[in-house]
Amino acid sequence: MVPFGFVQLSPDTPRGSFSGYSWDDHVITGFSHTHMTGAGAGDCKDILLMPGVDHIRLVPGKTGKGDGYASTFKKSSEKAAPGFYEVTLDNGPVKVELTTTKHVGIHRYTFPATREANILMDLNHGARTMEASVRIVNNTEIEGYRFSSGWVKNEKIFFIARFSRPFDYAVIASEKHYRNGRNTAKGKDIQTVVTFTTKQNEPVVVKVALSAVSIHGARENLKREAPHWDFDKYRKEALQVWNDQLNRIRLQGASTKQKRIFYTALYHTMIAPYTYMDVTHRYRGMDDKIHKACGFDNYTCFSLWDTYRALHPWFTLFLPGKNTQFIRSLIQKGKEYGSYPKWELYGNDTRCMIGYPAVPVIADALVKGDTDFDVKTAYELAIKTARLDSEGLNYYRQLGYVPADKTDQSVSRTLEYAFEDWCIAQMAKKLGYKNDYRVFMQRSGSWKNLFDPVTGFMRGKTSDGKWIEPFDPSLESREYTEGTPYHWMFVPQDTKGLIHAFGGEKRFVQWMDTLFQTRARWFDVETSRYIYGFIGKYAQGNEPDQQMPYLYDYADRPCKTAKTIRRIMALRYHDTPDGLPGNEDAGQMSAWYIFSSLGFYPVCPGSGKYVLGVPAAKKTIIDLGHNKKLIIRMKGKFTKSACVTKVFFNKKSLKSPFIKHKRIMQGGELLFVVGKGH
Repeated sequence: MVPFGFVQLSPDTPRGSFSGYSWDDHVITGFSHTHMTGAGAGDCKDILLMPGVDHIRLVPGKTGKGDGYASTFKKSSEKAAPGFYEVTLDNGPVKVELTTTKHVGIHRYTFPATREANILMDLNHGARTMEASVRIVNNTEIEGYRFSSGWVKNEKIFFIARFSRPFDYAVIASEKHYRNGRNTAKGKDIQTVVTFTTKQNEPVVVKVALSAVSIHGARENLKREAPHWDFDKYRKEALQVWNDQLNRIRLQGASTKQKRIFYTALYHTMIAPYTYMDVTHRYRGMDDKIHKACGFDNYTCFSLWDTYRALHPWFTLFLPGKNTQFIRSLIQKGKEYGSYPKWELYGNDTRCMIGYPAVPVIADALVKGDTDFDVKTAYELAIKTARLDSEGLNYYRQLGYVPADKTDQSVSRTLEYAFEDWCIAQMAKKLGYKNDYRVFMQRSGSWKNLFDPVTGFMRGKTSDGKWIEPFDPSLESREYTEGTPYHWMFVPQDTKGLIHAFGGEKRFVQWMDTLFQTRARWFDVETSRYIYGFIGKYAQGNEPDQQMPYLYDYADRPCKTAKTIRRIMALRYHDTPDGLPGNEDAGQMSAWYIFSSLGFYPVCPGSGKYVLGVPAAKKTIIDLGHNKKLIIRMKGKFTKSACVTKVFFNKKSLKSPFIKHKRIMQGGELLFVVGKGH
C-alpha cells in the first residue's frame, strides 16, 4: 500500500484469520485488496484474485496441492518492501508481484508457456457476503461489487478490474457452478475465471480499482491514478512516497536491529486511517448515503480506544496537517452518526471498546494549538456524546461511577469516562465555557470513587456502594476491559492525585516496582485472552497500562522510568515476524515504540506536554516541516548502572522530567546527559 491508502493489497493464507496473512503458513489462498492492520478482530479481505495454471477449482482448498485454487509456496521466494510484495506460487509456477496507488491494486503475474493461464476472482472471500455482482464488460475488463457483513455490518466495495491484454475467454461461476454463456451474475457466491494463452515468462498485468461509492467511482479512480501499464513505474512511485515520509527521521549511532525495528514501526504508523473517498471526493457516509467531502479529506479505520494514546499524538507532532484531516473526518462522522463513533470502519461504528475515545484525539490537538477545524461543532459533539445514556453513562452521572451490578467493564468504563471528561474540560477551558469546565472537571475525579486504599487498586462497586468480592488483582474479571486490576491504574489526568491516594511517593513507587518486578503466575498468562508481552505483571501487549512506565517520573524516579522503558523495548520489540508484543492495533503499538525511542511520551493526551524517558539512538534528526528540525542527542552511554542525570532543551536545563509540545515544535536540540545513577 501507499501511506494511508484505501487499497491494502496482500496475500491471504488459510490461518490468517485477522490480518489475512499468517507467517507460519506455506499456502497462499489468493491476493485480496482490503485488510486490517493488526487489529484484534478480523474483517475485510475483499476482491480476491488468484492466478494459476490448468484447471482451477472453485473452492480454496486447504493443502494448496490440487484440492482447490490455493497454492503452496516457498518462503525463500517471498520479498517485501514498502509498496511492494513478491512471491512465486508453486502452482504453475507463477511469479506474483504486487504494488498499489491509493485506490488501485496492481498485479503482475508471470506465467509459464501454457494455454490455460488463469486468473480467478472470488467475490465470496472474507466476511460473509450479503450480495455480489459481476459483469464482463469486454475481453479486457470486469466490473462489479461486493456487499458484506462481518465485524463491519454493512461494508460496500465496488471495483473495476482491467487486464493488460485481452483474455481468450471468461466464465462466471455462481454457487460453485459455471454459468457458460453469461456475462453477468448476481448472488452471494460469485466467481469469475479469465484465461490466457501465454509464452514462457510472459506477464499479465491486472489493475483493480476500488470505491466505496459506485462502479463509476472505481472507474474514475482507475482513470486518474493508474492510466498506464508500466508496473515498475508504479512500484517506484509507491516506494518514493514511502521514502519521502520515512526519511524525515534519521537515526545515527543506532544498530541495524534498532533501525529495522524503528523504521518498521514508523511504517506501521502510516497505514491507518485509510483514505475513504474517491478521487472526486465522494464517499459513503455513516448514514449509508453518498456525500462529497468539502473542505476535508474523508478517512476510515479509526481504532480510537487504542490510537488516542500515542498514535494520534504522534500525528500531531509528525504529521499535524494529516491529523487535522483526521479530526475533520471524525467531526463529519459525528454529524452523520449523531455522536462520535468509537471504532469506525468503512462508514460503520463497530461499537467496539469503551468510552468516547474520539474526544482525547480532538482535545489533544486543540490544546497543542491546532484550531484548523470546526472547533465549535467538535466541542458540541463531545458534549452530546458524553451525555448519552448508554453503556453505564446514566449511572456514572448519577453515582459518580459505573456500578458493576448494572454494566460490565464497570471499572474500566468509569476510568475512561473520567479521563475523557477531563479532556472535555480542557476543551471547555480553551473555548471559555467556564461552567462546562467546572462540571467536567468534577466528573473527571470520578476515579476516586473506585480506588480502594486498603488494597491499592481500582475495584468494582455495586450500585449500593459495596465492593465486588472476591477480589484478586492478578486475574481478569468482568469489571475490567481486556486486563486485570494491575493494568487499570488509569488516571493520566491526575497522576499526582493518584500518588496522594496511595499515601505518597514511596508507597506508589513500591506498587510500581511490584507491577514490573513480580512475575505473572503461569495461569495468569495461560488463561489471559487479551494480555500479551508481560514484564512482571505489566502487559505491554495491550493499551490500558502503556503509560505506566513513565509514571515513575511523577514520583521523582526518572532513573526507574528510563530503565523500565529500555527493558520493555529490549524484551518486547524485535526485528522478527513476532516482533510486536501484541496486536498492532492500527499503529498504536508502534507509536509507543517510536515515542519511547525518541525519549519522551504523551502520558496524558490533552495536557500539551510529554514525559521524558531516554532516547534509543545517539542522535535522531526529525524534520518537523516548515524548515524546522528537532535534534535529539544522548551524551554518554546508557548501561544498567546508568541514569539520565540532566536534560537540556536548546542549552537550557529542564527543571522537571516534562517538556511542552509547543517547545518541541519550535525545533532545536533536546540533549539527554547520561551518567552514573541508581
